[in-house]
This record gives sequence, structure tokens and C-alpha cells, in this order.
Amino acid sequence: MKEWGVINNANSSLGITLTRVQEISEEQLEREGLIGEEISFEEYVMNNSAKTRLDTPEELYQLFSDASGIPASNISITTYIQPNYIAREESQGSLSLILEIVLAALIIALLLFVVFRSVKPEEVIETEPELSVERLLATTRENQSLEDIEFGEKSETRKLIEKYIDENAEAVAALLRNWLSDDGWQ
Repeated sequence: MKEWGVINNANSSLGITLTRVQEISEEQLEREGLIGEEISFEEYVMNNSAKTRLDTPEELYQLFSDASGIPASNISITTYIQPNYIAREESQGSLSLILEIVLAALIIALLLFVVFRSVKPEEVIETEPELSVERLLATTRENQSLEDIEFGEKSETRKLIEKYIDENAEAVAALLRNWLSDDGWQ
């Protein structure tokens, strides 16, 4: 009678593949003289990147036989060596540092430009405000009406208006221009 799930070690077999990865740097190849002027690192890697089969030591058969309980004659072991080439690292640190410094300098220059541009005094053109009738009359005596002006003799109001005209001729001219332009007399 056969039992299910029971391992029959005497009739079982075992196949094992072992690969050892050997790391080789570009500097190491240069020291050994395998690369240089005649052959580049990339060419050497292309020509020598295949797995190489190695002879399997006999003690490995016994080791796996003891570990699994399968007889050493039913164990098959294949060993390889796989090269892993490591290229020389280019110094990216100095390039990125220079780029960061240039970028920071540009940002600072832009900020200084904006600050100096906003601090620079702008030319201010002052325009004389238009005189309104109310302001002109307010400078004369308060509460005197135009009815008090007599044409034959000079009243106090007329004297004040003439004095104002003599002292502020430009303001009176501007007022007259405003009146004429409001009435469409141009």
C-alpha cells in the first residue's frame, strides 16, 4: 500500500543551479591593464558579460545530500559565475552644486531688481487743480453778494476781486478757461 504525501528519498532526485555574482569595477580593470587605449570599458563589458560554468566541488554534493536526505548520486549541481561590472561614477555632485548656486544667484538678482525698481523715485507731474466757483467766492469776503457791486464807484467786494486777480492771474485765467470750455465756447 502506498501512502500519499510521503517523500521517497531513495527514488527522488534533486537539481540545483548556483550562480555566484562577481562584482568588477572599472578602476579594477584599469589597474589590471584589461582596459585602456585599445579597448574601452563598454567594449570589455559587452565581450565579457556572459555566465561562465565552473567545476562543482564534490563536497557540495555531500552537503545537499545530508540536508535533503536524497542520495548524492541523485543530485545534480551546476555552478556559474556571473560578472557584474560597475562603471566609474561621474561626479554629478559638483555639476548640481554649480547649477544650484547659479539658480540662487539668479533668484537673488531678480529680487534685488524688483526691490530697487520699486524704491526708485518716480517722476511726479503735478497738475494744478481746477478752481471751482465756490472756492473762488470763498476766498472773498464771506456772505457778500454780487448785488452790492456798484458800477460807478468801487465797492469793497470789487476791490477784493481786483486784488485777487492781480495776485492770482493764472488761477483766474484757468477758471475762465474752465467756464468757457464747460459752456462750449472753444
